[in-house]
Amino acid sequence: MALLLVSGQAPRPVVLALAAALLLSVVSWGGLMEGRSWGLPVEAVRLAMVLLCGLLVLRTPLAAMLCAVAVGALAAWALVATRSAARAAACSAAVCRPGTTA
Repeated sequence: MALLLVSGQAPRPVVLALAAALLLSVVSWGGLMEGRSWGLPVEAVRLAMVLLCGLLVLRTPLAAMLCAVAVGALAAWALVATRSAARAAACSAAVCRPGTTA
């Protein structure tokens, strides 16, 4: 969405960074959902780019702080999601029953 909003008036490096963040979103979320080992590092790079783009585009301190909070929440979600996926894979391999752990 940010790419559409600023593409006409933002400098080319900002537009390219937003486009790269969009591409990394597709790649990293696919890696996370498939449980690939590279999914979490690529997601970390993507979140760093989102934060950088947010700081470049959003000029007010409040908007930058909200961007940082949103990136932090997404990072927490990525960590929880990858741990849950790893736990589910371990349980399916060990045939865990509800209430037990691998």
